[in-house]
Amino acid sequence: MNLFITSFFRRHFTERLVKELYERTTYPFNIHIYDNGSDKETRDYLISLLDKKLITSLVLDSRNTGCLYPKLIFNSMTESIDPYYVVTDNDCFPPLLQPCWLTQMVKIMDDNKDIDMLSPQFPPVVCMGPTVEGIREDFVYCKAIGNALKIVRRSSFPVYEQMLATYGDDEFISSFLKVAFCRKIFCFHAGQSKNWGYKEEEISLDPRKSTYTNPFILEVDPISYRPKDLTVTL
Repeated sequence: MNLFITSFFRRHFTERLVKELYERTTYPFNIHIYDNGSDKETRDYLISLLDKKLITSLVLDSRNTGCLYPKLIFNSMTESIDPYYVVTDNDCFPPLLQPCWLTQMVKIMDDNKDIDMLSPQFPPVVCMGPTVEGIREDFVYCKAIGNALKIVRRSSFPVYEQMLATYGDDEFISSFLKVAFCRKIFCFHAGQSKNWGYKEEEISLDPRKSTYTNPFILEVDPISYRPKDLTVTL
């Protein structure tokens, strides 16, 4: 399974994500990182991951393309021979589960051919917008999902190349596809903190961050990443 990670500064988040992927994923995977013009310290660290063979490929872009996908990385995703790939930002961490989180998500995709994109939950689930199609045992159809360890059905995406290059792949693309989030698999979104984990000088380099609010923060179990207050879950 190819895992595509986008990064912009926040080296400490990338370090934690790579560490937890190796500790918490038994399903075979390769890591590919696309960096959006981070500082030299972050880029040097990413190069060290490549040198140590902890990641398979690295793209160092001089621009900040945010959630958009330039042709280079989009093609590397959709031209994969695997039926699925995973997309995530560098501030989303996988739970420790048995079977592992990715094995369970692949099974949901295999068993439900109509799902184009599937994401773990990160609280509060009400932001996901469940649709009228109802709640299943392991997942819920919803209106949109973000880049939080999201598994994508590769065959669903080639026709959306121009859209991806213009809008990214969150709410806009979700409206064209069948998307869902897991009921029993949670991830931790570390970006749900003041300024999304960025330093003030880093925010100044990215105009989009000025519109970020501080999202809902919920205490989670550090192993399963399930919310300790389960009243917000479905």
